[in-house]
This record gives sequence, structure tokens and C-alpha cells, in this order.
Amino acid sequence: MDNFASIKTGKSNTPNAQLNATTLAQELTAKALTDFKKTILPWLKDPTGSAPKLAYCVTVGTGKTQSIIRVTEEAVRCRKRVAIRMPTLKLCEETQERIEAVLPNSSAVWRGREQPDPRDPSQQMCLRVPDVKAAQSVGGAPTDVCGSKKRGYCPFHPNSNGSVKCGYLQQKFGDKPVIIFAGDAMLELTPRDGMKRSKTDAWSSLGHLHQPEPTEEGALGRRDDDFSDFTPTSKSSDLAARDFDLLILDETEPVAMLSGFDLSGYCFSTDALDRLASMIPGPDDQEIIVSFVHELITAAQLKGADELIPPLKIGEYYFDITDLADWNEACEAQNWHHKDDVSSYETTPGVQLSERNVHDFLDVLQTVREIALKNVPKPKSVADFHKLSASAILDANSKTAALRALLLNISWICEVMTIGLENGASFPRHLRSVDGSGTIAIRRKKPINTHYAQTPTMIFDATLREDLLQCTFEGLDVRYRSSAADGQGVTRYQLSDKDLSYATLRGETWNARLMLFALHCRRMHGRTGLICPKFICEAVSEQAPPDVELGHFGALKGMNSFEKVNALIVASRTAAHPYQVEDLAGVLTGRDILGLPKGTTWYPRTNGVLRWRQNQGAGWLTNHVQHPDPIAEQIRASITEDGLEQALGRGRNVRRSTSNPLVEYIMTSTPTNRPIDGCFTMAEFRAVTSWIGVLLEWGIWFESGSKGLGGLLYNLLRSKKAEKPNDQLISLFGDPAFESPKAAADWRKKQIQDNLEIALFTRDLDAALSKGRTALDVLHSTYPLDNFKLIEAKVQGTKYFSRVHVRTKPGQSADDALRHTIGILAKNVVSRA
Repeated sequence: MDNFASIKTGKSNTPNAQLNATTLAQELTAKALTDFKKTILPWLKDPTGSAPKLAYCVTVGTGKTQSIIRVTEEAVRCRKRVAIRMPTLKLCEETQERIEAVLPNSSAVWRGREQPDPRDPSQQMCLRVPDVKAAQSVGGAPTDVCGSKKRGYCPFHPNSNGSVKCGYLQQKFGDKPVIIFAGDAMLELTPRDGMKRSKTDAWSSLGHLHQPEPTEEGALGRRDDDFSDFTPTSKSSDLAARDFDLLILDETEPVAMLSGFDLSGYCFSTDALDRLASMIPGPDDQEIIVSFVHELITAAQLKGADELIPPLKIGEYYFDITDLADWNEACEAQNWHHKDDVSSYETTPGVQLSERNVHDFLDVLQTVREIALKNVPKPKSVADFHKLSASAILDANSKTAALRALLLNISWICEVMTIGLENGASFPRHLRSVDGSGTIAIRRKKPINTHYAQTPTMIFDATLREDLLQCTFEGLDVRYRSSAADGQGVTRYQLSDKDLSYATLRGETWNARLMLFALHCRRMHGRTGLICPKFICEAVSEQAPPDVELGHFGALKGMNSFEKVNALIVASRTAAHPYQVEDLAGVLTGRDILGLPKGTTWYPRTNGVLRWRQNQGAGWLTNHVQHPDPIAEQIRASITEDGLEQALGRGRNVRRSTSNPLVEYIMTSTPTNRPIDGCFTMAEFRAVTSWIGVLLEWGIWFESGSKGLGGLLYNLLRSKKAEKPNDQLISLFGDPAFESPKAAADWRKKQIQDNLEIALFTRDLDAALSKGRTALDVLHSTYPLDNFKLIEAKVQGTKYFSRVHVRTKPGQSADDALRHTIGILAKNVVSRA
């Protein structure tokens, strides 16, 4: 290929030292167990200073879950209580099964209010989710909806007389030493009542826990790392003070704790000033907060749509001009559009810089925030929430709901402005003017609940971004980082000349092309997996046969359904717009981010290399995107490259062997950490997934040069369209092919003449079938042709027979196969051996 070259300079994508998966899993487990003994247990015995935050980064599929289970087992043996956060509920359930095999009756999966009730999956754990949300929106607590003995219970409360009981409240896991839950939202909350540690050390009576057998994933047997002789401080103060002694996170999302990126915003209108003036008691408090909001509204209205709003420095300037007319005239003379034009202020008579410093401004923001929070109205009719509907709860609080929202948004704005001032950020990314009307999008980093923040934490992550996670887990210490090599049964091919985007895949034929290629892979390799954007999955799901497994980028972490496929196609990669990436980076760090010039539509590109497996000093040159700001680039890469790595890891490539092989196709030119065995171009892929590929999938080929093939093609397409009008593969044929036999023949001829790759593919297919070959090379893989048979056929009333190759089943004649393939219009066809 033209872009293949020896690579003498440039940094390799592939880590220099890669271990086999079993060795890596053993090292990881040993290191994690040692850290638990030498770092976490001593801290729990004497909890001085910050709680340890330890991280372990290994390749997807190398045994992170097994290491988590081993650490959990040792913690329970030491009478410590463990919380495990998994990416998905399904993975929670799978992990619990594995823990129970080692520690019987020790664990429970915590299910949130909106998750399905395992006793009846058709209903949610809480049967009044809308009512709970309404109560929370007006300042109430979920327990207000549950009710109490004194006020009365919710109809579904376990203590009520109703026949249907709340699954959420029936979760009583205080005596379980291991609680497993899904998602990062739980980390924002205090452990729920049903999760809290029971007053008695109940799990100490679990007795002797049997020894787990070593597994393929490299679980260690009992050796020097057996900590069962560790003597905990029974009934110690640290045991009673915390609900969990260890928090384990399986995979992380660096921006999971960020909020406000949903393109909505809060409108600060002049009505807000009236509400504040009428409802904030005390003239001093009124003046302070009204002044702040007035400045805020002015700043938002002066900004255009989608512009950043810097921290307001109330009173930064003071003015000696007493006559408003003179002041307005001075503004017009200086052509002032915003009072942040310091250079103009400094040279204007009557205007002087304030002597206030940043600390003064921080004091103002703190004061405004305190006023806002202390005046947030309490919800009304709380005593009746247990029997009120969502609409009734909202109606009862309609007069105070708007004020509550206003004051909370003011407090959040003060919070993020404070971050900007403390970090010296000139243009923090937390506040954006949505449309220039006073609507402000408020982006903020939600804090981890103090309980979890002060709990020793172990993070196991395949795509760990240390610099980003430090913003959430301060003091993070990466204790182990290693990557596993591909198993011996892995071959990998990658698209070399196209950074296939979601926008491209939204084109008319891409649903059909990806489904067709999956069908080709199924014939070439067997069971096939296709990972692609969600909209592609939804479009092809009804046509996917049972042996084509589908998955989308939004739900991959922890997914194990691809571990037994023989071929895996990863089509495209997740991405985010540069401006969104910059905002995420700015809000995560609270610092200024080097943004791309205004009007930039996409990232600048840089050179990259797709490394050749047979010679790491050679490969295929490509280019990919890169953001110039280092933190923004890490955010971008955490979405794109890390998402691609997670997708590729679903096939468990590090665990494959020659007896359990895997072929991977990467449908993007974005470099990965994995070597490849070959490349293909977009033109080659489009040829394989063109109408030629459809005919191959249908099991029929009209040999080029045969007269009369237009009539056969025309009848075939008419039959297929009549039998399966919604078959997406039909879209890969042009409209002229359906118009008449002559139009079909002309269309086919033009396709071959106008497209070099289609011409080459047609030539190779003609040669292979005419010479009786048993296979054809299709994108570096072997497409079987051994069950194709030759027959001559024509449409009744025409002169010439055409040479037709048709796929047959065992014991099936070519004539029967031909008629079955053509379908309802086979009656128009005459054939001869």
C-alpha cells in the first residue's frame, strides 16, 4: 500500500513491554492484595491524614474482576466492609455471583429506585418514582414520600396494609459485608438506609470461608499474601464510625461527576429581581443579592449566544461621575460595550480602579451564596407527601418553587465563580450565555459524598487517565500499570484512510453496509460481533441473525457478550466537539483551557502510525485529530481512543489462543495501542459491501461478459423487493437496476466502469468462480466459494443463456438453488445444466 513505510521516528502507540494476560493478572492481584495489607489496613487501624486512593491500570479482559473479588475476600476475612461500584447493573449481578461462590451469603446488589424490581421486572423498585422526583424538586426528601408511623405510610410501604410492597424499601443489607451498586450517581449520596452498616458485626459469624480455585484469569491460591491472620481492632471506633471500610471502583469515567452539559440553562430575567426584592427578608441581604443578580443579568445579556461569562467582580470599579447623562456620554465616547475594558477605565477621568483584591471578591461571592442558601424556602405540605401525587406536590409548592430554583442557581453560580477566581482563571468554562437573553448554562463538578471521599478507595481501570481522575480523587496514587499482549489467536485489520465518523455513518447506505459486512464475517469466521453507534444498532437489529451479536459504544464497560465471537467489527469511534471537550476540561479542572480559534469546526490533525505486528518499526502512515491543550486532549482521548480500546477489549483479545481465534476489523483510522496485521482502504471496503457483496450474501453471481444477465438481475431484484420490501441490502442497488432488464444491465456495466475497486473485485470474483476456486480473498480474510455451482440460465423469451454461479446446500441441485434464490419470479427463468 502507498502509505506503508518504515518508521524511524515518532512515538509508538504500542507499549514497549507487554505481558501475557495470565502473568499480568497474577501480578495485578498480588500487588492489589499487598497494597490492601500494607496501606489500607494500617490506615483503617489509625486513620490519620487523607484516606488512601490507589489505582490499577491494566488492559481490558486481563482479570480485573478476579482481582476485585480477591481483594474483597481478604477485606471480609479481616472483618472489613466493602462497597463495590460497577459500571452496569448486569455486571453487578455477575460480580455478585462470583463473590457468592467464594463468600456465601456475604453480598447484595443495591438497586436504585428506577431500576427494575427482580421480583417483577415490569415494575421499578420504587413504585412512586415521579412522586419522589417531585418531592425532591421542591426540597423534600424521598423519605417524605415513604411516610412514617406517625403521619401514615405510602400505600406501597412494607409497613402498610397494601398487597404490593416497595422493592426499594425492602432492601435491608446492613448485615452484608459487601454491597455492590451500579453507576457514579450513588457516590454523590450518603449511603442509603438499607446500605448502612448494622450495629453488630454480623458478618464475623460467617465462619471458615472456603478457598477459591485458581481460574483461567490467573486467580492466586493461598500463599504469602494470606491475610486471614490479620487482627482487626474489634469494636474499634473506626469500625463504628463508617458504613464502609473500602470502596472499590471498576472502571471510571473522568467526567462522570460533571453536570449542566445538557444544553439547557436557567433564565435570569428581570422578574427575578422583583421576586428577590419581595421575598428576601432584611434590607441588607436584599441589596446584596439583588445587586449581584442585576450584574449577572447584565453580563448575560451583553454576551452573545454560546459565550462564556467570566466571574463577576462586584465593585471592582467605582465611579466619581454623579450625573447619569455625563456617564452615558462618557460611555458612548469611549465606545464601551462592556465594563471589563480595563484599559479604557484606567485612562478615563472620573473612573478609578477599586482597591479591592481577589479575596474581597471571594468574600462577596461567599456572602451572596450564604444569603441565597439560608433563604431557600422549605417545602410545604410535607406531612402529606406520602399520599400526594407528583402534580399535587408541585401544586402545593407552586409559589415557592420558582424562588427555590432561583436561589439554588445563584448559589451554584457563586460556587463556580469562586473556583474561577481561586484558580486565577480568566475565562472559566462553568458559565455560558445560552442565547444572549439572560439564560445561563451552569456547569459544575458535583462533589463525591464525604462518606465515600473519606473511605479508602481502590480503582481498577483499563483506560485510566491519572491527570483527569486527580481532579475527582485528590491524591490518587497509581500503584500498578501494565498492558497485556494479544493472544496468539488474534489477527487485526484496520481502515487506513478514513477517520470514520458518526456523521458519515448517518448516510443512507451505512446501515446496510455494516450489516452486510457482518454477514460476510459470519460466513468467513463464524459468530460475529458488531460494535457501532447506537443508531446503527437500532436500525439493523431486526435484520441481524442470531449469530451476529450487536453492541453500541454507549454500553460497553463490563459487557461480556462478545467474548465468544470469532470476528469482531468495531465501526467508527465516539467523539465530542472541540468546544464541548474544552468546556469539560475547564469545568473538571477549574482552570483556563487553551481553546481553538472561534469558528473552528474540528480538531487540527497530526501524523500517526498503525503499527505492523510483524515489525514494530514499520507500519501504515495515517493522521488523526489532536487538541493542542494537554488537558482538553486527555478529555478528547478519554472519549475517543479509550472508547475504542473498551470496544476492542470486548472480544477478550488478550485471552485468545490458536484454538479460540479472533479476527478484528477496526473501521476507523484512529491509531490504537494494538499492532495490526494489515490495512484496507475505504474504497476497498465500499466495494466489498456494494451490490457485489449483496449478491454474494444472497448466494448468486452473474458472470461478467454473459449476454442476457440484465434480465436475470432485474427479475432477482424485483423478487427480493416484493418478498422483503424492508430489506436494507436492497438499498445498495441503484434505482435503474429496478427499471427494466436493459437498465439493469447498463447500470451494472456503468458501476464496473466507473469504480476501480468494484472493477477489481468483479474481476477477482469472476476468475475465482469460473476456475472453480474454493475461496476468495475479502479484506484479508477467506470467503468460502466451495458450495457455488455453475448453471446457465435466461429469462423466458430471450435469446441468450448467461453463466450463473449459485450457492447450494448439501444435496441441492444448482437448478433448485437458483429458483429458491430468485424467488417468486423464478417462473420467468429457464435454466440448463
